[in-house]
Amino acid sequence: MALFDDIEAPDGDALFDEVDAAASAAGGDATEQPGLLPPQQNPLCLGHEATEKTLLKLFNADRLPHAMIFSGPKGIGKATFAYRFARFLLSQDGDDSLFGGDDVACENFDLAEDHPVFRRVSSGGHADILSVGRVYDTKKGKLSQDIPVDEVRKITPFLRKTASDGGWRVVIVDEAEHLNRSSQNALLKILEEPPSKAVLVLITDQPGRFLPTIRSRCQSYHFEPLAEENMSQLLDIAAPASDDKTRTALKLLGAGRIGYALELFEQGGLQAYEDMLELLEKLPVVDSTYAYTLSEKLGRDKKVFPVYMDLLCEWLSKMARLQVRGQIPAPVTPAEGDVLSRLTEIYTPRDWLIRYEKISEIIQETERVNLDTRQAVLEVIWALEKNVKSKEQTT
Repeated sequence: MALFDDIEAPDGDALFDEVDAAASAAGGDATEQPGLLPPQQNPLCLGHEATEKTLLKLFNADRLPHAMIFSGPKGIGKATFAYRFARFLLSQDGDDSLFGGDDVACENFDLAEDHPVFRRVSSGGHADILSVGRVYDTKKGKLSQDIPVDEVRKITPFLRKTASDGGWRVVIVDEAEHLNRSSQNALLKILEEPPSKAVLVLITDQPGRFLPTIRSRCQSYHFEPLAEENMSQLLDIAAPASDDKTRTALKLLGAGRIGYALELFEQGGLQAYEDMLELLEKLPVVDSTYAYTLSEKLGRDKKVFPVYMDLLCEWLSKMARLQVRGQIPAPVTPAEGDVLSRLTEIYTPRDWLIRYEKISEIIQETERVNLDTRQAVLEVIWALEKNVKSKEQTT
């Protein structure tokens, strides 16, 4: 479809998924949300009641799909919901049946924290649930870029086994957008012959990366960003020491993604955002002294660089989407309003689109071949500038 009058955009969310992928490549996703329990241990799941109601209806009618895709923005609680769903299923049959075998229609996925199934899933000791995802690369000191095919191949023998409690078996593939072609082909073979009383859940923020044949064999459920009320509740729990100003900023930057908001809070994201605004304030042309000073600052701190670049990609994507509608993002800080108003007079939506695509490429390349982050910062600044002569002529 045409996003702008003369710009062709990919189908679905692929256009802005690339920005998220680039930012993820720069810093990676936290497997646990700071300030909240990890998904397999977290009893609190807010904002996804409609999807729970839909799945309950299918379960009570004995029409639950054998394979599902849980899609939606990163950090909104998809994994937390998946484990809530898994705990519910694992409690439905055998000795740990939630209702003791009675034919009772379930009303929700609630399971007490002291329930044996909850405790076993939380500890990672339940034999009827298998979690698949990226593996930690000890040589590089970080998670692997892809989910290797060997991880996917663990699913087949798991599903061949009889459930320990005579009930359901559940497979959860987190960050499933990282499945490479070999991994997806291996998964496809599993989906072609699904066993009974088994559910496979693919969790992703980029469903467009799946093979069409995988998407056709899965029932898709899209998860929406959390409502402001839900964000406030979770911030009260996860960041109780933060003040009102900080929480307001986190809600605006998080845009319904509690995991992302908490990552920013834990990683100094609010200060990085103010630093980013200082750069944007200097556009359309950034003086070389400031550019080199910023490159040295970000280049020295390997933790700040990905946070800064993630925020910049977020900002550019919002500008591209909203300005085409005649809107600008809600300012996070009082000074941001003037910056936004001025830049909309200089840059068109097409300008923002070109720049975030270029910057996402820089971030991805920096991560892929381990480039000097100081040089990457300079290239990002040059990509942001408008109507200036080639840098080869000035350096």
